[in-house]
Amino acid sequence: MGEVYRARDTRLDRTVAIRILSEALAADPQFRERFDREAKAISHLDHPHICTLHDNATDAGVGLARPSDAQFTLTTTVAPGTETANAATDSRQVCDALDTCVTAGPITGHHIDMKAPVITITSPAARAYLVNDPAAAQYTCVDAEAATCAGSASNGAPLDTAAPGPRSFTVNATDGAGNTSSATTTYSVEYGVRALFDQSQPYERGTIPVKVQLVDSRGTNLSSPSIVVTVTGLTFTSAKGTFAMPMPSTDLVVRFDPKSAAYGYAIKSNSLPAGTYRLEFKAGTDTTTHTVTFSVR
Repeated sequence: MGEVYRARDTRLDRTVAIRILSEALAADPQFRERFDREAKAISHLDHPHICTLHDNATDAGVGLARPSDAQFTLTTTVAPGTETANAATDSRQVCDALDTCVTAGPITGHHIDMKAPVITITSPAARAYLVNDPAAAQYTCVDAEAATCAGSASNGAPLDTAAPGPRSFTVNATDGAGNTSSATTTYSVEYGVRALFDQSQPYERGTIPVKVQLVDSRGTNLSSPSIVVTVTGLTFTSAKGTFAMPMPSTDLVVRFDPKSAAYGYAIKSNSLPAGTYRLEFKAGTDTTTHTVTFSVR
């Protein structure tokens, strides 16, 4: 017929049982009448094994002051990027139409995780790698409840170094609470340059034959007529400093020699002052500016 609660009579300082007729039955006049009859019958009994009835009463059903208080949610507030095992909810005051109020909350002891996994990318590093460099991907995702940790390549798998150009490597992680994080590092892949002339030997004024090959990390010659090599600049270094120089020739394309499988570029040094020079050039899709040096007496 209803529910029974154990309660404390604060006025007389004693433990009592409170029986409440359910709302559905309380709306039925027959059940209310039966409830009252039982109360009157029990009140006339006096036996050690029968509860003593102290009082009975009727709530006229004044209801809540705010109908929305019949069901509500208490929430925790935890700063993003933090994790705590003792988060507390907020509180809410609930009142009836007669202004009798009670406060719900705060409720403590909640484990709230707002901290995303920490990603560390060890390899690739933010640097240049030679073509066909055998470097492997290495990264970690640290979290108390890490769920996923996936990169552009699996841990220990080879990095993409098959061709020159810029690259990016991304790792995404998710923890058991649904927090996500992402980390990206950029690196580049470039050709190695093998000089086929003596860079330490000073040259007399005249024509200086600059000859180079493009190689990978193993020293394998990758030079090919399909890879266009273009001169981009010439700098001069002396005791007075380093200066950009005008090119002695308007032809800036370095010629490929199929016999030697190398690139050759002839520099006319008749008008160049004595000193050390750095010839700058680019090759194909390689974004790196490569250099070789030579000296003029």
